[in-house]
This record gives sequence, C-alpha cells and structure tokens, in this order.
Amino acid sequence: MGSLAVPVTTSTAAPALTGLDVSSGNRRSPISGLYDWSKAGYRGNGVLPGNNDVNPSASCQVTAAELSSQFNVRPNDAADDTAGLQAAIDSIRTQCSPSASYSKLSLITLPAGELKVSHELHVDADYLIIRGAGATATKIVYTPDVNTRYDALTPDGSDWDEDGMTYGQGKGGWLWPGRGLFRVQSRGVHSSYASYYKSAPANRKDIFEGTVNVHWKVGAKVAAAAKTGDKTIKVASASTIKAGMFVNVRAANSVKFYEQQQATGTEWPLLNMHMRQQIFTVASVSGTTVTLDKPLEFDVPVNSTSDGSPAIDGATYDSKVSPLVDPVRGVGFENFGFTQAMPNLNPAEAVNNYGNMAPADEMHGIVFKWAANSWVRGIRAEMTGSHPIVT
Repeated sequence: MGSLAVPVTTSTAAPALTGLDVSSGNRRSPISGLYDWSKAGYRGNGVLPGNNDVNPSASCQVTAAELSSQFNVRPNDAADDTAGLQAAIDSIRTQCSPSASYSKLSLITLPAGELKVSHELHVDADYLIIRGAGATATKIVYTPDVNTRYDALTPDGSDWDEDGMTYGQGKGGWLWPGRGLFRVQSRGVHSSYASYYKSAPANRKDIFEGTVNVHWKVGAKVAAAAKTGDKTIKVASASTIKAGMFVNVRAANSVKFYEQQQATGTEWPLLNMHMRQQIFTVASVSGTTVTLDKPLEFDVPVNSTSDGSPAIDGATYDSKVSPLVDPVRGVGFENFGFTQAMPNLNPAEAVNNYGNMAPADEMHGIVFKWAANSWVRGIRAEMTGSHPIVT
C-alpha cells in the first residue's frame, strides 16, 4: 500500500495591532435596521486611558519596589502574594479613590516575574490601573485555596452547585457568574444580611458581598413595557433612582423570549431570571419615568407573562430597573499574564474541550460585576479554570 505525503506548511501569527484608533472619529455611521453601536466601548466610545491620565502623586502610585518593601509582594520567591496585593489595593481604595477620577487614575505596578495568589482579589478601588511589566514578563499563578474552591457540586459532579452552596438566607447563585482571580465588584453588604455575613465561614462570606446592589433589594419594578431603541422606561416607583447614577435594566425571561432564541423543547428547563441586562446612566427622572443616556438594546416586558406568555414554573417574574448603589468604575488591567495551576490535569486535554475538567476549581480570570467604564488590555490568559474575562 502506498503512502500519502501531506505537505507541511508553517505560518507565523500576525503581530499584535498597535495604535488602533478606537475613538469616536473612527466609528461608522449607524446602519438602518441594526442597533447603533457607535457609542459602544469605554465611556461611550472614548480612547482608553494613557500615562497622562495617571495621578502624578507618588502616594497614589505603588511601584514594584514599594510592593516589595511595603506589602511583601516579591516575584519568584514561592511565597503567597495574595495578602500583600489585597493590602495594596485596599490602600489605594482608602487613600486615593475618593478623590480620583478618569483623568486622575491610581496605579499599582506589578514586577516582572511570577506572583502567587491563593484566593480571589477584590478590586473595589475606583479609578485604578493594575499594570504588569508585559504579558509574558509578569505572570500571576492562581492556586485556589480550600476557602475558594467550590465545596458544593451538582449531583452528577459536572458543575458547582449554586443552590446547594448556602448559608442563612444566602445561596451560591448570588456569586454569579462565579469566583475568579480578580473581582471588580463592591464588597458592600446589605444591612439585612449583616448578621449572616458576620457569622458566615470563610468560604461563604462572599455570598453576601455586593448585596447592596442586588435587584431584589433595590430594584424598581417596570410599570410599562419598553421596546428596543427606547430611551425612557416607566417604573412603579423611582424614589431610589437619581439623575447621574448607574442603573441596571433587567428584562425578565418569558416563554416567548425563549422561543425567539429557539431555546424551547430541549432537556434544559426554562428559568425565571434576567438574561437580558444592560447598564445605563440616568439622564433624568420625572415622576416615575426614567430617561436613559442611550437606547435600549432589547425589549423590556413588565414581567414574564405580560407579553402573553404562560408563567414559567407557575410564577410571574418582574423586570427591574435596579440602581447600582455602590458601583466600581474606572478599573483597568494591563500588561500581564495569568494562569491557574492545576498540576493533576494535562493541558493538552483542554484543547477544544468546553466541559469542566475540574468543577470545584472552575475559577474565572477577571470578573466584572456591577462595574462600569473599566477595561482589559495587553493581558495573556492561559489555562484558566473558566472564562478568562467575564461580566
């Protein structure tokens, strides 16, 4: 039998784009029939910050040398750098964020070399850049500890169990989209959960962090349906919604919405939740009418049955306009790499594998939740437990 010789060709990846113009001047005009994306991106189509936007004050710039001398964060020493990195972030949050702005950003500079992190870093310091020495020069290795790994899995062991991970009134679903290496989110705890938070064990406390923003505590019910392209939306009460604040408009799922997505008739159940969400700035409030700074990208029904759909699981689920009581804004990650250490897994088996190879360790890289006007650039992610970047 003869053999077939297949010619081998090699190709070189194109170099990374530099100097890409993402400003408003390089946007095409809206196309009829399609949503107007001309204001998409950082601050509604602005250019990402540069060095001129960094606060010149040394007190709001933590250098790599200061990370070492003041926070015991040193590369390549095999020590856990988690506490030091968190302390550096917290110092910026306390000393600099209150007077910072998009043109007066604080800066933490990571050293070249390898840093080790064992649990989620909370980046709730407004107007902060965390910048490394380069995507391949600075590398963060994430090895989740026992209080970070998920200790409740689904019965078949394929995923973390959001409903089975509970404490008091809280459940793991409140952590959605899940834990990560970095979490850009408020740590504020709603007053009604303060006692649970205080008594919760270490691997349950983060369930309650950020609950100052949850829609079932601060959201206003939608009073009249709104359509794609609308900039106004009526709510039952606008007492907590003020001009200039961020709101999260959340459209309730309905059977007709699922049908539109061709997602019915499968083995997966229909769920009462808000799959369609978008953050807006409130332009003005008049009575119970809220005017948004840009058009809606999706229809917003009053609730899950107001479009004529039958109830899902026998319950009606409301759409909400939910104020971000404590948003995090102006956070950027630049010029470093990260990976998740999984010594018992073969990286080659991850190629084209979209399942969970280690469900208890399915940690994201960078999580943005209730955050606005933030960015990621020059980042290299390799072998993360779940999504490299998720919102």
